[in-house]
Amino acid sequence: MINETAKLMKVNALNMIALHFRRRLHQYIRFKYAEEGKLELSHKQTKRLVDRCSRVKSVPEKDEDGNLTGKT
Repeated sequence: MINETAKLMKVNALNMIALHFRRRLHQYIRFKYAEEGKLELSHKQTKRLVDRCSRVKSVPEKDEDGNLTGKT
């Protein structure tokens, strides 16, 4: 039970770090790549650039023995 809770906490922490990184990347791109004379890019352009920069590849999940669990 404790081991399972520790694994869930690790996964949650990694997800929070990834989400935080994506938010900060979105803000950076929005202001950094704005056209001359404009304060920021449009949301649509920013989203397109962020999606290109931070694609996440899904990887099959394995259990303790190294067998695939069928989850990604």
